[in-house]
Amino acid sequence: MSVWPLLLWLVRAVTTDSIVTQWPDVVDVTVGSSVTLKCSVMELYSPCSSVAWLRTFPDNTTLSKTDTSKVTMHSSSHGWTEVCSAVISSQTVKDSGMYYCVVVQGKFAHIGNGSRVIVKDPTVSPVVEVISPVSSGASVVPLQCLVTGVLQTQVEVYWIIDGQRVMGHTRWTRGENTEFVVNQLMLSAEEWQSQPACACVVEYGRETFNKTLQQPGSCSVCRVVRLLYVALASISALLTCVIIVTKVALWIRNKQK
Repeated sequence: MSVWPLLLWLVRAVTTDSIVTQWPDVVDVTVGSSVTLKCSVMELYSPCSSVAWLRTFPDNTTLSKTDTSKVTMHSSSHGWTEVCSAVISSQTVKDSGMYYCVVVQGKFAHIGNGSRVIVKDPTVSPVVEVISPVSSGASVVPLQCLVTGVLQTQVEVYWIIDGQRVMGHTRWTRGENTEFVVNQLMLSAEEWQSQPACACVVEYGRETFNKTLQQPGSCSVCRVVRLLYVALASISALLTCVIIVTKVALWIRNKQK
């Protein structure tokens, strides 16, 4: 299985435009549904019997042959065009991922552009939490976005920093009682001190979830509360001074009598 990442890298490095065209680019289905993936191999003049379907596993960046018990292969010819398709049935959330059409010709393999399959459980939605970094005077500041309720293969996680889309590093982590997706983005101390608008965005099929990171001192409500606190403290101090002055005046008057 470990040979496939190298094969994929070599194919991508040699050609920028894949001669194996694949569609759809993205498909969003519910648990139990079937998915039909297609690829055109007309430039290779190869039969569909030379086609294999692979999927990626992002946790260890490997490719594996799709479970043949769940895949039904079809082919159709239209003139010079040979279209090969695979129907993947009885989808579960664990079937989510990137699927590649691979055409094998002797010692060579041609890989398609990939189709992303997202299988969703209608009773589950991702929960997004953003961890506010602790200011420690370091040269870099880590921003972390935690997504629970879904698998890494079901979502795409990224950041919007001052209106610009920025990709962090995404990984799937297993905790003591839960599993979650973590996306981490490193900002320089100067970028963080400029108080940029930061939001973590999670794309879950056709749905989008986001969570905004509030920096210390950047929250307008927090500023109002702080001003009210200062005002109340000032009034309290003034009242204390008035009480003390009044008591001193009464004490002096009583002394004079």
